[in-house]
Amino acid sequence: YGEIQVFEGTKRIKTYEEIKQRIAFIPQRIDRWFGSVESQISFCASIKGLTKEENKKQTQFIIHRLGLTNFSNHTWSELSSGYKLRVEIAKTLVWNPKVLILDEPLANLDLLAQELLLQDLRDLVNSQKRPVTIILSSQQLHEVETVADQIVFLKNGRAVYNGGINEIKNTDESTTIELDGDFNYSELMNAFCSIEIKIEQNSSGFTLSCSHKTKAQNILKTLVSKNIKVTYFRDITNSTKKLFNDKYQ
Repeated sequence: YGEIQVFEGTKRIKTYEEIKQRIAFIPQRIDRWFGSVESQISFCASIKGLTKEENKKQTQFIIHRLGLTNFSNHTWSELSSGYKLRVEIAKTLVWNPKVLILDEPLANLDLLAQELLLQDLRDLVNSQKRPVTIILSSQQLHEVETVADQIVFLKNGRAVYNGGINEIKNTDESTTIELDGDFNYSELMNAFCSIEIKIEQNSSGFTLSCSHKTKAQNILKTLVSKNIKVTYFRDITNSTKKLFNDKYQ
């Protein structure tokens, strides 16, 4: 339980109706709608008080902005999951809310659709004409990390971490690498026999941890010099994934 206070500048927004005019929410499971993409977006604009030429102008602008121009006459059954989500975002942004909250928007998208959506969300936040604050929930740590400014970790309904993405620190003074390729556990251990190292194997590959004095580029050089074929290599030393694994799992 708690209290949320909403401000616009120094003015506190007190009534629920005023807050609803500023904050929009899109759930993970999107309800089916009827008619064309354009008619749906125009309808949502009219509900928020946009009429006649203003409605048309805003509808056309947001259709173009969300890359829906070639789909404006499509119906629900003619769209992929990714474009259904884009339409839902367009229906929301057409009335220009100050905050957009998305619940697990990446859950039903393939990797390419995820990347495109996240970049579009980043662009919407940085828009010079109509910027919007975006809050999204996700279990896709790496993907979200690439575009987020601020992260919050929740555990049992409580915020256990809240900070800027650039404020994440390596608390245990180690270098941590995720990697995979054409090698096994024994070959990795033999490659790094001269340093103290910890190697864990999981379903997606290996996690390698060693002293922070050993940098990621030196680890990669060692692997190359030992003719070990690497297909995936990621330094997660200062990542959200390592922070989450170390402190909150």
